[in-house]
Amino acid sequence: MKQMAVFFGTGQHVIPVIGALDRELDLSLVVTTEDEEKRGPVFNYCRENNLEVYSIYQFSKDVINTLYEERAKVAVLASFGLIIPDEVLNMF
Repeated sequence: MKQMAVFFGTGQHVIPVIGALDRELDLSLVVTTEDEEKRGPVFNYCRENNLEVYSIYQFSKDVINTLYEERAKVAVLASFGLIIPDEVLNMF
């Protein structure tokens, strides 16, 4: 059974990281700061590979609740652009 993971990242250079995580872990959610309407590289890659992607601009209560509901045990971050609050860090 693969370990469940969440990935936080933005930009073309994180695509190989997402691919590796998807192969090696149960990648339950990709969180990006890319604009959903403009469909950046992370958003496009996730849609093309049937990965759940969530676009955020801040860690609101709704975002924190969504992360909590994922129940992932591993989080990976690469070039994300936001400071991860302690409440989120303590989930993993």
